[in-house]
Amino acid sequence: MVELKIPTKMNRGCNVRTKLLHKHGRQLQEKNNLCFRYYKWVLWFSLSLYFFSSYFISYKPIPIPQSHIYSSKSAVVSRALSESTNSTFLPQHPKSDQGNIGLLKNLKIYVYELPSKYNTDWLINERCSSHLFASEVAIHRALLNSDDGVRTFDPFEADFFFVPVYVSCNFSTANGFPAIGHARSLLSSAVHLVSSTYPFWNRSLGADHVFVASHDYGACFRTMVF
Repeated sequence: MVELKIPTKMNRGCNVRTKLLHKHGRQLQEKNNLCFRYYKWVLWFSLSLYFFSSYFISYKPIPIPQSHIYSSKSAVVSRALSESTNSTFLPQHPKSDQGNIGLLKNLKIYVYELPSKYNTDWLINERCSSHLFASEVAIHRALLNSDDGVRTFDPFEADFFFVPVYVSCNFSTANGFPAIGHARSLLSSAVHLVSSTYPFWNRSLGADHVFVASHDYGACFRTMVF
C-alpha cells in the first residue's frame, strides 16, 4: 500500500521561498559580474586615456635637419676635393694659422734616448714602420728630424718629454695582427728606467711625459703600467 504525502501549506511556502531566494541570488550574482566587467572596462579606458594624453602632452618632435642627397657623381667630386692636397681647395684662415704657429713657436719637447730594445730593435720587421699602428714610429722620427726648433736637447727647458717605446711592432704568427701582450712589461721597464735615471718624471709624476698609444688599447695601458 503506497502512502501519498500531501504537501502541507507550510511545506509549499518553504519551497516557494527557496526558489525565490535562489532566483534572487542568481540575479544578484549576474548583476555583480556585470558591475565587475563594467568597472574593469572603465579602469582600462581611464588608464589608456591617461597614457595617451601623457604621451601627446610630453611629446616634442625632434627637428631633423634637412639633408641634401647627392648623386654618385657629386660624391666622387666631393671626395676628390677632400683628398686633394692643393691648397686652393682648402679654406684659408690666416689669423688662425698665425695663432697656432704662435702657440707652437715656443713649444719644446725633449726626446729620451732609450736603449734600442724599446724602439729601433723592433724595426727588424718591415711592417713595423708601415702597418696600421705605425704612427708611434712616425711621430718618433718626426721629432728626431725636426728642424723647426720644437725638439730640444736641454731637458731643463722642455715643456714635454717624449718616451719612444714601440709596443705595436710585435706581430702574432697566428694571424699577423699586432700582439701587444709584451707591452705592459715593456712600458713598465721604460718608466722605471726614465724615473730612476732622470729627475723629470718624479718632478711631475709623469704628467708631462708623452707616450704614443696608437693601438686599440690606447690610454688603457695607463692603469696597467703606472
